[in-house]
Amino acid sequence: MKYIKFQRIALTAALIGATTAGFNSTVMAQQALESTKTLTGRIDDSSPLFLISGKSHPGIEHTFQAVAGDNIQITAVSEQGSAIDIVLMVYPPNQTPIGPLNLDLNGGTKEVFSENSIDTGGKWKVRVVSNNDLPGNYSITLLVKRNGGVVEPQDKLSDADQLMKKLGLTSTACSSPAVVAVIDIGGEKRCTRGWDAGEWVYNAEKNELIPKNPADPYIATINSWGATRVDCNAGTAVVRIAFETDKVYCIVPRSGVPAGNYTYDRTTGEIFPLNADPTTRTTPGSVNTPPDDGPLY
Repeated sequence: MKYIKFQRIALTAALIGATTAGFNSTVMAQQALESTKTLTGRIDDSSPLFLISGKSHPGIEHTFQAVAGDNIQITAVSEQGSAIDIVLMVYPPNQTPIGPLNLDLNGGTKEVFSENSIDTGGKWKVRVVSNNDLPGNYSITLLVKRNGGVVEPQDKLSDADQLMKKLGLTSTACSSPAVVAVIDIGGEKRCTRGWDAGEWVYNAEKNELIPKNPADPYIATINSWGATRVDCNAGTAVVRIAFETDKVYCIVPRSGVPAGNYTYDRTTGEIFPLNADPTTRTTPGSVNTPPDDGPLY
């Protein structure tokens, strides 16, 4: 059984002066990128130097977080009227740098890095460098797509989505047949494949996820069958089982258990189609291990 507690972390930003190898340098804070947001920056003689193709050039370093499988796109554009010639260097976590990227798009003012289904998640870095050493302003935009949708910046996330992010869990459409955990966060429902099966609730006082109480015996029954629960309003063909008048759950159809409306007999533990011959019943064993179809996932 999984439990998680979140530590309250106080973040302090500081500008640090450092002296190394006999010369003074300023340790500049890395500028964090967020998906869909555009940041502006300026490169000048106060900017740190980066080695590009054996030569040092001034630039600015940005960082961002990504998850393996994400599609990412980084677009940097020099400000209109600026003489700066920007190039990009991209640094995946623990991998060989990518670049320099000097595509000179849009008349030489725009550089783009794009990669689908990245192999490595974690903290990425991207450096915007003045290839001609001239000062100038630029803008940079990060776009991240995950599970078919655009990742929203932190300040646009709902409280429930922010909590899921802190948990390190990726939300999945509750209609997805792969959902195993349903989490209640302040009355908002989130579904995921990354947590133990069942229904959970976020306890704000204890700052943790706990099993929903009281436990629903019918969900336990469905889980014991090895069946996959889905949202009854998923818009796809489902097996709709009425355990009680106000207790209706849906599962993915399987061989021997086609889509349709069923009722559950608590005495025998069987389900049978509504408006059908009462002798036409299906045992939970048929749900769990349909003939020749292998295990139900």
